[in-house]
Amino acid sequence: MSSDTKTKFSHLPLSARGPIECAVTGHSLLNTPYFNRGSAHSYEERHEFNLTGLLLQSVQTLEQQVNRAYDQCSLTEH
Repeated sequence: MSSDTKTKFSHLPLSARGPIECAVTGHSLLNTPYFNRGSAHSYEERHEFNLTGLLLQSVQTLEQQVNRAYDQCSLTEH
């Protein structure tokens, strides 16, 4: 798809377009859904954005987080 093709979501910023400037850090970042990636923040990002100690120690991808949430929901249905 060419970059000038309009889609239903063309108005939304996509991570595929490159990094997004983030002016918030720490608790403010975690309370901003647009920037908060939960445990998917790398160790470098945690240091840069003052997230050290505010998240679980392990780093998980967004896909791993989705799978974990799905598994938790599946357990509560029984």
